[in-house]
Amino acid sequence: MKRKLRVGDCYALTKHKRKQTTIRYISLLAVATTMCLYAVKQVSAQQAEPAATAVAFIF
Repeated sequence: MKRKLRVGDCYALTKHKRKQTTIRYISLLAVATTMCLYAVKQVSAQQAEPAATAVAFIF
């Protein structure tokens, strides 16, 4: 079933596509930010771990 487009329908489809693209980019940005924050947390935990074990051996 093909839908025939009228002259005014093009604007509505363009507006919908723009909104859909914006949502897609915001979702991608959220995922990338979450991945970066998780990686920073992993690195900081690995750096803090040797310091905690060194203190335990001193006492």
